[in-house]
Amino acid sequence: MSDVFPGSSEMAARMRAFDWSTSPLGTPDSWSEGLRTAVRICLTSRFPMILWWGDELRFLYNDAYLPLLGSKHPALDKPGSSVWSEIWHIIGPMLDGVLATGEATWSDDLLLPMNRHGYWEETYWTYSYSPLHDDAGAVVGVFTAVSDTTERVVGARRMAALQDLGAQAGAATVEDACRRIADWADRHGQDVPYVSVHLGDISDERWPLAEVLRDGAPVVVTAVEGLPSGGWATPPTEAMVLPLRSDAGDRPLGTVVLAASGGRALDEGYRAFLRLVADQIAGLVNGAMAYQAQQRRAEELAALDRSKTVFFSNISHEFRTPLTLIAGPLRELREQAPPDVDEQLSMIERNAMRLGKLVNALLDFSRIEAGRVQAQYEPVDLALVTTELASVFRAAMEKAGLALTVDCPPLGRPVRVDRDMYEKVVLNLLSNAFKFTLDGTVTVSLRADGEHAVLSVRDTGVGIPEAEMSRLFERFHRIEQPRARSTEGSGIGLALVRELVRLHGGDISAESVDGEGTAFTVRIPFGEGDPSEPIPDHRSASMPYVEEALRWLPPDVPSGGPFDQGPGYVLVADDNADMRDYLGRLLGERHTVRTVGDGDHALELIRTDPPDLLISDVMMPRLDGISLVRVLRADPRLARIPVLLLSARAGQEAAAEGLRAGADDYLVKPFAAGELLARVNTHVRLGRVRRQGEERFRTMADVAPALIWASDRTGLRVLANRGWSEFTGDQGLGEQWQDALHPDDRDRYLETFEQANRDGAPFDIEYRLRRADGAYHWMLEHAVPIGGGVEFGGHVASCVDVNERYREGERQRLLAQVGTALDTASGVRQRLDRLIGVLIDSQLADGCTVARTTGSGRLVTMAQAGAPVDPATVDEPTVVGDNEMALPLRARGETLAVLTMCRTAQESPYDDRDLALAEQIADRAGIALDNALLLAEEQAAARRLALVQQATADFSAATSPQLVAETVATHGRTLFLDHEFVLFEQRDAHRLEPLVVPGQQYGLDRLDLREHSPVADAVTSLAPLWLDQVDDWRGEYPDFVDRARSIGFRSGAVIPLTANGTCIGVLALGSRREFPLDAGDKRAALALAEQCGQALDRARLYQAEHEIAETLQRSLLPARLPRLDRLALAARYLAGAAFSQAGGDWYDVLPLDEDRVALIVGDVVGQGPRAAAAMGQLRSTLAAYLLEGHPPASALARLDEFAARIPDALASTVVCAVVDTAAAELRWARAGHLPPLIIMDGHGEFLSGAHGPVLGLGAGMEFTEEQCSLSPRASIVLYTDGLVERRDADLDEDLERLAATAADLPPEELAVWLVDHLLTDEGPSDDVALVVARLVPAPLHRTLPARADQLAVARQDVTAWAKAAGLPRPLIDDLLLVIGEATANSVEHAYRDRPAGDFTYELRCTSGGGVSGVVTDGGHWRPVPADNGTRGRGLAMIKAASVLSEVHGSETGTRVEFTLRPAVAAVETPGYGQVHGQ
Repeated sequence: MSDVFPGSSEMAARMRAFDWSTSPLGTPDSWSEGLRTAVRICLTSRFPMILWWGDELRFLYNDAYLPLLGSKHPALDKPGSSVWSEIWHIIGPMLDGVLATGEATWSDDLLLPMNRHGYWEETYWTYSYSPLHDDAGAVVGVFTAVSDTTERVVGARRMAALQDLGAQAGAATVEDACRRIADWADRHGQDVPYVSVHLGDISDERWPLAEVLRDGAPVVVTAVEGLPSGGWATPPTEAMVLPLRSDAGDRPLGTVVLAASGGRALDEGYRAFLRLVADQIAGLVNGAMAYQAQQRRAEELAALDRSKTVFFSNISHEFRTPLTLIAGPLRELREQAPPDVDEQLSMIERNAMRLGKLVNALLDFSRIEAGRVQAQYEPVDLALVTTELASVFRAAMEKAGLALTVDCPPLGRPVRVDRDMYEKVVLNLLSNAFKFTLDGTVTVSLRADGEHAVLSVRDTGVGIPEAEMSRLFERFHRIEQPRARSTEGSGIGLALVRELVRLHGGDISAESVDGEGTAFTVRIPFGEGDPSEPIPDHRSASMPYVEEALRWLPPDVPSGGPFDQGPGYVLVADDNADMRDYLGRLLGERHTVRTVGDGDHALELIRTDPPDLLISDVMMPRLDGISLVRVLRADPRLARIPVLLLSARAGQEAAAEGLRAGADDYLVKPFAAGELLARVNTHVRLGRVRRQGEERFRTMADVAPALIWASDRTGLRVLANRGWSEFTGDQGLGEQWQDALHPDDRDRYLETFEQANRDGAPFDIEYRLRRADGAYHWMLEHAVPIGGGVEFGGHVASCVDVNERYREGERQRLLAQVGTALDTASGVRQRLDRLIGVLIDSQLADGCTVARTTGSGRLVTMAQAGAPVDPATVDEPTVVGDNEMALPLRARGETLAVLTMCRTAQESPYDDRDLALAEQIADRAGIALDNALLLAEEQAAARRLALVQQATADFSAATSPQLVAETVATHGRTLFLDHEFVLFEQRDAHRLEPLVVPGQQYGLDRLDLREHSPVADAVTSLAPLWLDQVDDWRGEYPDFVDRARSIGFRSGAVIPLTANGTCIGVLALGSRREFPLDAGDKRAALALAEQCGQALDRARLYQAEHEIAETLQRSLLPARLPRLDRLALAARYLAGAAFSQAGGDWYDVLPLDEDRVALIVGDVVGQGPRAAAAMGQLRSTLAAYLLEGHPPASALARLDEFAARIPDALASTVVCAVVDTAAAELRWARAGHLPPLIIMDGHGEFLSGAHGPVLGLGAGMEFTEEQCSLSPRASIVLYTDGLVERRDADLDEDLERLAATAADLPPEELAVWLVDHLLTDEGPSDDVALVVARLVPAPLHRTLPARADQLAVARQDVTAWAKAAGLPRPLIDDLLLVIGEATANSVEHAYRDRPAGDFTYELRCTSGGGVSGVVTDGGHWRPVPADNGTRGRGLAMIKAASVLSEVHGSETGTRVEFTLRPAVAAVETPGYGQVHGQ
């Protein structure tokens, strides 16, 4: 029963074991062929399929359907209504409809609620119902291909639900978020029928909320009752309680209960979906909570901002009262004070004015923010006001070396402004331009622009960084700009300016390029009115701005008198001129004091004349106080200078920052004069004591016989004695001394030193230090800390030169390492590599080369590593120059190689001790190298023998010269890793042809033996030529050497290949290195060449035999195909792959009578001339039987008897097909041959009937014959197995590939198509015979009277003929167009001036699938005029639609000939079949 129930599947086994006698379907042998075929298709398919058969629609299914059945399996032979009773009301009517109408139906993603796993399940299906017929043609069953699409449908729905839930974001409150979640749940009850959100520690006895909240892990709850169904028939029975994560990262903010649909199991996929839902809900709740928190924070910030504004307004008013009481009495005192007192009172008054300016700015800003500004707008001449305000700054600009340009022409109309506000805008902008412009120009311009007055203040100052532009007008934001005249400022100037401009209904903008300058542009609307008079005096309002600007200018020279006024020299750095004057007067009575206005000038003075004490302000332009301290502490020469920092920033954090930077003391402004004097005196005295102690220590260190250094607590070298500088040639301070450390010791030393510095601990270390002459010496260093714990102040250390002791220890250690390295390696290269590695690792050398001298005197490198060094040839150990040594490696009185080593320029030069050590190493290395060479020679001989034996075996299988070339190239590369092998074949006495192997990277040319070359000499002498170095042969073979070097070869050999004393080729080998072959290599190369020559001789003989057999075989095939009206033909014979024996594949096309044609393809077993001869006998004999009138089966039976008498024809196969073109029938018979392929209506099908045995068995077996009808334009394909069979593939698969490849094409194109797509570019591995025939419809010939009513008759006649011929619709349309135009011309023009006659049309199908036709008449057409108007278009249309069209006219008649192209384009491919014809 395996033919009915094929395969090893479970259902096939069940069907074979089932007792079908108990089934209404009956036993399988009684089944109709339709049912048997349907069952076979079902069981062999991997797609889920069902067969419903009989009145009860009995259930048959395959293995792929088992998962869809679930617990209903097994259901074999059960009525369909009992298998799917729960959905029968849906699918039953559909099945009945198919049985009743015989028409198929289908459904996509149909919902079918099923009970196949113990519960009602939501499922979706895509399936089709197709009718099944019995042998009588009645519909008795339904075939169903079904696909379970539940996962896809449910997954898409869940994804849409998640997207909808994500779209609910943006809730303003938690309540709103929960409301949106509830609305979402109502829309998606199919997947989440119940949602309950619990925020905080809420308990509900139905759900384990506390457990989930505590553990943070979801819990599944089963046996749930009383929940909404979500639209399904059954309510949920399972739910999940999940935690709602908190964005704060701590415990969950609550829980959510999500019920699972009653129609789906709560599997892992469903749980993952619910987890995503919980995450989305948590995100919505978190977002709402975050929004509420943000709103509360915004309200708090607004309230805080209002409180701050009220505070600033109140405090500013409070400041103004004491400022008034300070400024008034000061003015009175100055009028009565002497000059020396007036100077101090002037300083107090200036700073009171500055403080008043800041208070006024704060008050204005607070009024603006509080909305209590009372502006007094009035029309003014803004050009005059602006010019006056700008001119106030002219003196300060000129003193600072700046050019002030004021370009404010009259605007022609007044501008309504508040004078006080406008003054503050202009003065603030000018003050900023002055402050940040160190050189160049400040330009003030005013222009009218429409209804606005535009003020521009442009400077060429330091500019503003691009990153700061967005915060330029932000209140209290100060841009850190070190390149300014002062760092003072409150950060509200530009913010106030913007607010004042806005109060005028205008706007302000800024443009700046960092390092080039800044431009501020103010736009104010004009307003209306006449300018008021007079213009007030602006000097009182501008004085605070100008006075402050003047104090930013540095003094012409650093202040300070002679340097003999006190016991100490104090340098003061402060950008405030008043503070500089005050400190100079305060300290000048006891000390010499000099003052500067910024850190850069201070640093310049310190480097030229270091002070006893530096007093510096923290906030200064260019280089601030903190940065100045860091620079001093980083410079060993200046690191000991005491520094006292002054700052207006109070608090421990500010003081700590200064002290961390390295300051000795920190004083906060304002300070008491006595406190400052006390601290200055103390630091001056301590600094002098410190310097005296350092001088005494330095003197003692300089006379010590060791290298001594000292560092501070940061690790910076602050002292090095004379011994250090004399040894290294460097002062040894700062970090420069690190350059003298050996590169290999640097990291180790610094790590040890830094660790000791962090711990405040002593350390000892050995390291290499570079001497002044460049040589590195080993040093032993001992360092101890200065102080301990919090009192740690650095290290002091002494270093001793221990180079001699270290070298001896290293020598003994190196000799031991060399011995170990040589003893543990066996090969030559391994021993040399390890030797070189030890020498480089030990730093005895930076680079090594081991080279040997060949018999020809050439140096060959054996091993090399490290820095490049040229090999040397010496007989004795020799120092070459300062940094190179050469040592012969000897054994048994013979020099085996020379070891050359070198040092780089950074290392010390070689000396006699290095040479003595190297001699000991060379002695040991020579003995080790000798042992390795002996072992290597033995191993190489054994390896060569094995490789030559393997090559001999592979050469025996090489049946072509090309295979011989590939074999020698493969084994040559294996035998000689550094050489490439090329085989040249001698085709005649004067030339050698290269046999190129795939993968060769260089081009090979034909060699002319008449040219002078080593190849020609080797061929002439029949002796090998060894080219140890190609360049040595330049004098004798210059062209050859140039060619060899151009493709990269440096050495090689040429070996002639001989057979029977004659040269048949040359084996050339070459290396891209200078690699001379030794005696063993040459013996191996000659042995390989000998085997190669024998193989090449055999391949040439085999090739000649193959060509003879192929020529014989082709001579026995038809010279050309017959030309037949009703049958288009194409044929191919393709010999097997080159140099395989020609086979016995053959074909024949034999016309039997007027209507019948025989198509024959055969295959004779065997190869070579004997097979070709047998093929010729079989072809002639079968042709004779067919011409005698025997049908195909009878002819093959008689051919079988004949073949039994021909030994070489035994087991041959033949297929014979006879095409009756008149009856459109095909009769065929086969003798063991593959079935013919017939192509009808665009589909290919094998003719599998008409079986028969192979020829010559003599068993008396019967040959059967089959016949079939042919549709118009049907094609028949006969072929041999070489076309379809592939190695290691099933024949059925090969035939399926042929059927799938076949196409509805004309014979010639189809032959090309099949060969191209079934064979590789290399051609077939076996012979191929192929015959393609296509039925051509009978031609149409008709003569009709030349009347207009006959044109419709002709059109109907042509249409009927074209449809009967099976022409495609586009070709029919073209044909009707052309025949209509041609016949219409005959009717209209042929007989206009003579008696009416007839017209004739003749149509026939071409072999290429097109149509050719002729239309003739007996009349004479009127010539077409030059301006034809509407005439002559018919001939143009005929020409456009045709491939070829001609019109022949004479007095006796007109003849129109045309050819229409086929509707299917011909195949044009560059493949194998296009090139190889019949």
